[in-house]
Amino acid sequence: MFWLSRRFSLIAATIFFSTEVTVSLAQVFQRFETASAADVPEARFRFFTEKVLPPLLREGSQGCMVYVRSYFDFVRLRNHLRSLDASFCQICEYTSDAKVSRARGVFFTGRRRLMLYTERFHFYRRYRIKGVQRLVFYELPTLPQFYPELCRMVATGNSGCTSLFCRQDALPLAAVVGSSRAARMLHAERDVHVLVSEGQ
Repeated sequence: MFWLSRRFSLIAATIFFSTEVTVSLAQVFQRFETASAADVPEARFRFFTEKVLPPLLREGSQGCMVYVRSYFDFVRLRNHLRSLDASFCQICEYTSDAKVSRARGVFFTGRRRLMLYTERFHFYRRYRIKGVQRLVFYELPTLPQFYPELCRMVATGNSGCTSLFCRQDALPLAAVVGSSRAARMLHAERDVHVLVSEGQ
């Protein structure tokens, strides 16, 4: 993983990708606490399911896309949503073209309130998903240029973007917001930080 760490360090030193968001958007970065690096997956899942997900599933809420970096997390979230009998659709790297088209259709028309969307699908296909009113990064992307690409899918004037992070996410956070701002966000007393892009 040295090459990846070095890549993030170089990117963070030269450009940070939150400035590349070209739509008017409130970018909310929400920190959760972890006991150790080994606790990160469980702490992230617990924070998302207890704090972030319930408002997204409220009556009247729709158009939320949840970007999931790992397939393991995708399966775990999918199973959790099924256990809640939630209104959602899913697109991952193993989804057939026919099911991708159907998922895009039911999401755009509001027949499904929430979409799970994996990083590997985005890497290979780069579809523009229509109907996104709120974007949630369950984990910040491996490649930081995906951050503005996904943010540009959010319809102008809607509720924005939320990214979950913890202290172990220092490198991907720095690649998105810049190393100086990332350091402040990681060690600040407050857990929520908001950046606002004005659009073009």
